[in-house]
Amino acid sequence: MKNTSYKKKQGESQARLIEQCSFVFYGAKNRGIASWIEKGHLKERESRKVLKHEDREKNLYAHIRENVIKYVKNANIRWWHMESESDKEVSAHTLSSQVSCFNHLFLIRNDEVAIKTILKAATGISFDEILPSLIEDNTFISFEFVFHNKQLLKEDYETRGAKCTSVDALIYARKDTDKWLIPIEWKYTEAYDESTECFTNYHRYDNLVSVHSRLPLWLNLYHKDPFYELARQTLLMERIIELHPDIANKYFHIIVIPNGNKEMRADAAKFGSTLKQDISNSFQIITPSDLLLPIKDLYPNLIKYLYHRYWQHED
Repeated sequence: MKNTSYKKKQGESQARLIEQCSFVFYGAKNRGIASWIEKGHLKERESRKVLKHEDREKNLYAHIRENVIKYVKNANIRWWHMESESDKEVSAHTLSSQVSCFNHLFLIRNDEVAIKTILKAATGISFDEILPSLIEDNTFISFEFVFHNKQLLKEDYETRGAKCTSVDALIYARKDTDKWLIPIEWKYTEAYDESTECFTNYHRYDNLVSVHSRLPLWLNLYHKDPFYELARQTLLMERIIELHPDIANKYFHIIVIPNGNKEMRADAAKFGSTLKQDISNSFQIITPSDLLLPIKDLYPNLIKYLYHRYWQHED
């Protein structure tokens, strides 16, 4: 991952919120200077933006915290984690995009009106109906979505949140007689440099690009992230539609990135420029605030939290 000025700015913002005892962290403390032994040597790192282990769950919005933890456990989802953390626990890192995605979307996961409203902001489409999740009961939004990855993408795993192609959030909707898959990829401070490792197992994917794919072919660009990740998500949606036409016949790929993360937005736009232009399928980049602000009157407390935690320094 690339250390950008935006990432540094966001880290300082999160650290200040913790140290000022802002309401968004509920009295949580940071780790200050963290020390550990690695290969027999003492190492230290400033961890002002990382919560103390016992406070890690306060990385989540209070009104969703208990339910998110239960949801992740029941769905056997892997938490994004640092080397010193377990993937069974909420990440203590305040710049986690996975945590940010939950903080933004989890509270509205069963509110059809709110979901229609944010989708209109992101896609320009007024959907007639939000359909139940394809992979679990009692929700309209599936987090860390996977779907028969071994069969559809020839992958070795179908683990939600790790080791395979997954989507941060997915919404299933209907417009007239069309059923839509709406994958949402959530980025926060991620940025990738040119030295990012190239992936060597791409051959399982390049053979899946059909003449009907939104991808023109499997380009060399897709051999490294974030293009590798976005191309695989594209193929997953297309394979679902191809092999399960009863489920859906269209999809709209939403990429959520703060406006200040110029590097990530440029990469997402670069990926979008490689796609075939097809009016029946769509790709859109949107900021978290532009996505959620349309429901400010429905969820004023959530919007207040998101503004102070993330948006006030979004640029």
